[in-house]
Amino acid sequence: MEQDYSALSVLIPAHNEQNAIGTVIQDLHEYLPGCEILVIDDCSTDMTADIASQFETVRVLRLPYN
Repeated sequence: MEQDYSALSVLIPAHNEQNAIGTVIQDLHEYLPGCEILVIDDCSTDMTADIASQFETVRVLRLPYN
């Protein structure tokens, strides 16, 4: 029986993490299926927010300044 993680929210603070954010999100989907994933983009200057936004189940919150 698969564990239900739908009551769990995972907050990911991120600043210029374009090389890692996709892997982190995929791992969360694998190990905590159904959890809510929120990426808080701390004013990244790279593609961090864009990559995280490509996942339908992820909410991205963009901070206006670091």
